[in-house]
Amino acid sequence: MRKLSERLSKELNSKNTWAILIDNNTKNVIWHTENLPNEIPTEYSLSDISMLTRGYIKGYPTFTGEHQDGLVVLGFPKTSYWKHMYNSWDYWFIANFFKIFLLVLGGNIFVIFVIYMIANTRLLKSVNPILNGIGNLPLGKQIHVKEKGVLSEIAANINETSEILETKDYELKRKETARANWIAGVSHDIRTPLSMVMGYAAQLESDTQLTNEQQQKAAVIRRQSERIKNLINDLNLTSKLEYNMQPINLEKINIISIIRQVIVDFMNMDISEQYPIEWITDDHINTCFVNGDKGLLRRAITNIIQNSINHN
Repeated sequence: MRKLSERLSKELNSKNTWAILIDNNTKNVIWHTENLPNEIPTEYSLSDISMLTRGYIKGYPTFTGEHQDGLVVLGFPKTSYWKHMYNSWDYWFIANFFKIFLLVLGGNIFVIFVIYMIANTRLLKSVNPILNGIGNLPLGKQIHVKEKGVLSEIAANINETSEILETKDYELKRKETARANWIAGVSHDIRTPLSMVMGYAAQLESDTQLTNEQQQKAAVIRRQSERIKNLINDLNLTSKLEYNMQPINLEKINIISIIRQVIVDFMNMDISEQYPIEWITDDHINTCFVNGDKGLLRRAITNIIQNSINHN
């Protein structure tokens, strides 16, 4: 029985590898390492040797080598190697491998392209309605996107958002309409008693049986009533402007003349002279024509002066 060197024996043991030597003549094992598994046979036929040279002995992957006395076989653990036992290839396949490779590669690319086009077409069909819906949201249009496909959840969210916006827009319009109707109703209800006040004040103002002071007070009542009437008109005007219902009557007017008329009205109403108004301008400047709405400009100037009186 032959022996391995101590160094080689340790190396085989460290890798859990065993070895046998099969005699050329008898086909029997004439030497083996000490760690030889029990299931490894010690006698072999030519067919057994043919199998172990290509692959395995009892599931152990084996590798063979030449020896002067026979065939050396190295065995490794069962899970250490995987061996391809029939490694022969057709000559035609080898000779045309490059062509076959290009054909298979081209076929795969074509299939991938077809799959991509189908998926992209379906995705675009799902995306376009969603994009159109998002674009119409700021415009306040009614939106309904079909909830199907991979983007059905996004479509459902867009539909829900559209419904919320429509509900809020409806509620806002309903409130604005109610407010406008309330202003119009209150204005109408105030005009009737206000007209009576203005009428009686005008009668008292022209009544010669009253003292001059009493007539002046009646005149103040009339003018203040007219101011209330103008305030009501301003309130209606504001409401109309919000809904673009007020027509603008543009004409060429003398703005200085309008300012003087407003100032004279304030001076006439200030009987106690608590708010004196002084007109300072060059004597030669009597006209300044502008294009505007006479009524709106008069109201604007009146509001400016009245705010100065109220807040200063």
